Amino acid sequence: MDRLAKRGIEVTAAFWLKVAEDGQWFLYIATPVVEKSGLPAAYKRVHDVLNQIEPQWIGISNLKLIGARNPIAQDVVEFQSRYPARIPTVFRGTQLGNVGIEEAYIYEPPRPRKRNRRGI
Repeated sequence: MDRLAKRGIEVTAAFWLKVAEDGQWFLYIATPVVEKSGLPAAYKRVHDVLNQIEPQWIGISNLKLIGARNPIAQDVVEFQSRYPARIPTVFRGTQLGNVGIEEAYIYEPPRPRKRNRRGI
């Protein structure tokens, strides 16, 4: 998430989610880039950053990008505000947004980027 932030990709929430329907884990990244630039452009920007990480630990098939206003993202943000933690947290509810889930592993909320004296 730090690398995404360094490349100017704001992250509202990041979490692994095991969907009840098929039992597969996916890394969800909620970002306003989806709403601003569209899903294909958001995937390209995030994929470019992830390709620079060695060793490559996640493929595009394990990644789901959603907008910051997506109901799933909003539920995660609400959970984080209710139960703040500096470490990743397991969420064992049955639903996030409109998706039935088995389990979620929610990363700590992204920290705002520090700006220097010039505001950069």
